[in-house]
Amino acid sequence: DIDLGLDKRGRVMETYHVKDRRGRLIREFPFPEIIQRLGVPCVCISRADLLTALLDAATDIPITLNATADRFEVVGDRAHVRFSDGQWAEADLLVGADGFTSAIRRQLAGPDEPSRDSGYIAWLGITEYQHPRFEPGSVVHLWGDGMRFGLVDIGRGRLYWWATKNMPFEQSSTWTGGKAEVLNYYSGWPDEVREAIRVTPPSDLLTLNTKDRPFLRRWGTGPVTLLGDAAHPMLTSLGQGSAMAMEDAAVLAKHVQHAPDVPSGLRGYEEARYDRTRII
Repeated sequence: DIDLGLDKRGRVMETYHVKDRRGRLIREFPFPEIIQRLGVPCVCISRADLLTALLDAATDIPITLNATADRFEVVGDRAHVRFSDGQWAEADLLVGADGFTSAIRRQLAGPDEPSRDSGYIAWLGITEYQHPRFEPGSVVHLWGDGMRFGLVDIGRGRLYWWATKNMPFEQSSTWTGGKAEVLNYYSGWPDEVREAIRVTPPSDLLTLNTKDRPFLRRWGTGPVTLLGDAAHPMLTSLGQGSAMAMEDAAVLAKHVQHAPDVPSGLRGYEEARYDRTRII
């Protein structure tokens, strides 16, 4: 096991409430009891902090950054990958973990594989934050008519927030509004919501034109497989994309470790993950 010390890098969740757009309670999840039953804390952490923790634990593994894969070839029992700078690499195993627009998935599924409009736009932000109605260690989701908002304490005085609004892709894909327009959308919502938007620097506001893909049955061939959103994209508002990718990695490692060869290990991993990821 690897102890990443996430509770020191993020914030252990203590409460989780779902409310309506006026701040009235819909449901409270009993997280202290859930954590006690699981025996491990639930930590809210930024992707940047999680990545730093993983890199700190992988100091003896050579990692090349800023390399974009274009395509792959299978030669014998080896995988060869071409990168956008013209360089090639080869290995016993290729894992396409390159997200929704995965070059590895595109080659496996075909360039004409359709994507689907999610029907909403999403905004994300991380900012320094405090508010008298937002307790430390809190996660709060607020639901409105065609809109949602989430507030998540990620430690050290920082808040991660997300927002969604129903909007067809034709409109969301050309949306150029800024922080003021997002703030206007949430007029009349609780002040802790509007304050999160107000204190976020405009340069730290991320806009996502969310899309989805049909479930892909074939994830790999020979020494090649897919992992995470490259294999099974998850809509942003589900909050499950990273979790499913980490589950994939654990199951992949187990199957490759115990298989007689790489291809049979990959096919075993894929079969083990189909139903779980399809359900999610």
